[in-house]
Amino acid sequence: MKRKMVLIVFLAVMLFVVDHAFSFCVYNFSDTTVAVEEVKGGKFGKSFFASCLKPGQKACCNWKNRDCNKEGKKDSILKFDVYYGDYKFICQNFPIKAGGWLVVKGKNKHYHCEAGF
Repeated sequence: MKRKMVLIVFLAVMLFVVDHAFSFCVYNFSDTTVAVEEVKGGKFGKSFFASCLKPGQKACCNWKNRDCNKEGKKDSILKFDVYYGDYKFICQNFPIKAGGWLVVKGKNKHYHCEAGF
């Protein structure tokens, strides 16, 4: 039984690492649907945009994709606006690295953004 648990944890960690190896991702761990718009670092008209990211969902873009990361470097700084409802901002110009991730957390209209790499 202990061996199975260790194997399950190992596989979960590996899936997390592989998922992040070539993408930046936005995770919605809040209790509301959010919109996420790349405002710096992507190509005009082609940059990252997730209009209806529901609780528990994620959206990703490969950091090598020049539409989402026009510099094409894993450590390029990208900036995002995250909002819900009628443009109620959770964070504005929020920076993450192109090989990193952004997490939206909170509940009951008390939301915030966190970044990781």
